[in-house]
Amino acid sequence: MKEFIKHSITNREKKALKEIKDFINQTFKESKIFIYGSKTYGEPTQESDLDLLIIIPNLNWKVKKKIINKITEINWKYDTNISPIVVSEEEWTKYPTMPLFQEVKEKGLVV
Repeated sequence: MKEFIKHSITNREKKALKEIKDFINQTFKESKIFIYGSKTYGEPTQESDLDLLIIIPNLNWKVKKKIINKITEINWKYDTNISPIVVSEEEWTKYPTMPLFQEVKEKGLVV
């Protein structure tokens, strides 16, 4: 996987990503965040969202809800369309051939 670089991400999205990254890293140690999809390596349109895969150790539904709610707040704050998928470290490890996980491993960028 490549390190995070600019691509077609707007300044508002960069600010929102920084806030999301800070929240995740401060709240959930040993987490991983990747961006993937058309904004990262495809042909984005004005309607394209910014896809995030967030991997959290010991994930449960309360933690997942907290993350989704925080990202929703950040989307409102910055007027962005960041679409998170939140999975556990166990899922990430257990299902390495899942198409989404393979795509992120091959083309995704570390945030």
